[in-house]
Amino acid sequence: HLLHVNGFNEEELMSVMLNVEKATERAPVHQYSYAKNIVDRVVGFEQKKLPEKAMKSVTELLAAVNDGKESPRIFCHPMVDATHQGFRLTQVIGLVGGSGIGKTSLSLNWTRWFAQYNPEYAHVVISLEQPAIEIAKRWAKLCKNSPNALLNDKVHIISNRKDDGSVRTFTFKELEDEIKNFEKSSGKKVGCVTIDHIDQIKKQGTDGQRVELAEMCQLMKTFAINTNTFLIMLSQTSRSKAGWGDIE
Repeated sequence: HLLHVNGFNEEELMSVMLNVEKATERAPVHQYSYAKNIVDRVVGFEQKKLPEKAMKSVTELLAAVNDGKESPRIFCHPMVDATHQGFRLTQVIGLVGGSGIGKTSLSLNWTRWFAQYNPEYAHVVISLEQPAIEIAKRWAKLCKNSPNALLNDKVHIISNRKDDGSVRTFTFKELEDEIKNFEKSSGKKVGCVTIDHIDQIKKQGTDGQRVELAEMCQLMKTFAINTNTFLIMLSQTSRSKAGWGDIE
């Protein structure tokens, strides 16, 4: 414990513990496991944190906001963002409707507004149904009269196709890693992420079963928090609810 709190890393701790008397007096085959068990316990003890309180007073909650812990604003067109609080990073919004009613077009408009009103951010469209080039063409057409020179450098597309043409599937964790790797390599902060659409997300179940709605919502919120982004999630609704469409 004394070595660990004074900055020794795990490799250095192992070097020491393998040479203490209690280790060397053991048979060689048992020396490593003896030292490793002690090091693991020490490191685990030092890293252990108290669980976060589920109940907090109003004073505690407001203090967190005043300390600047509230998620930063991300501004959009007043047509959809005219409140005092507005949209913030880590929030999730869902665009749910029948097939072919314009969900993708609406989400691209929102992305264009986010790019115009938040020039310090990059934005990501994750196309899991349409080829990336189709989304790129729609984006260029949408922004051709934009005062910001198409905003092409502000938007990046994660393709649903590999170089050989085969379909690429993602879990939320894999998409999270893509976002973080992009930010690390580019030095840019991602503001808005649009996923089109939810039914194309790779299911986590062991037997390929569908993820329940509540679990999927938790995965979406966790993704938004872990990437510190504003998430637009597209989803088709059923034919019975929309009146028409391709989902029974």
